[in-house]
Amino acid sequence: MRKLTTVLFLFSAIAVFGQAEDCYPKKPRGLVADQVDIFSPHEEQALEAKLQQFSNETSNQIVVVTIAELCEGDAAMTAFKIGETWGVGNKEFDNGLVILIKPTGGSGQRRTFIATGYGLEGAIPDATAKLIVDQEMIPSFKNGDYFGGTSKAITVITGLAQGEYDFATYQKQSRGNPLAAIIPILFVIGMWFFLMYR
Repeated sequence: MRKLTTVLFLFSAIAVFGQAEDCYPKKPRGLVADQVDIFSPHEEQALEAKLQQFSNETSNQIVVVTIAELCEGDAAMTAFKIGETWGVGNKEFDNGLVILIKPTGGSGQRRTFIATGYGLEGAIPDATAKLIVDQEMIPSFKNGDYFGGTSKAITVITGLAQGEYDFATYQKQSRGNPLAAIIPILFVIGMWFFLMYR
């Protein structure tokens, strides 16, 4: 996660560097650090198994972290700092990824961010990572389904990382068919003309 160096520079104006180091959760033995207990034990085990399988089958590594406070005052800064200090991914290839979830706070205070190392940026650019948050995670989170949203995001991320499809295909699928939104309107207009001429 050497990408942290660049992010530190970009966000230095808003980052809070004076935060105590103990604000960050300690590196877990596994790949899921649920500090806020948004997952049941069964759900956490399911996520852990999914992440461990991906880690064992590839050289990439994903961790899921839930946190009550943003130690750097910013979700991106906090996620990249965790990736760097925990050593997520292979150091040589910088192919780690951190899914950060801050479910606490009122409206506008909750945050979700996906931080990718340079080694995964080719498969999962920043714009795609944000799209995964918006399309796969937030809708489920709004319904209180943190496990479902996180699991769906992991499925997309692993598919992209393993080359099952590329980010352009995912983005196209996420946008959907633009005609779908105007078909009902065209139907109403057609019916109106039909009745008028009849």
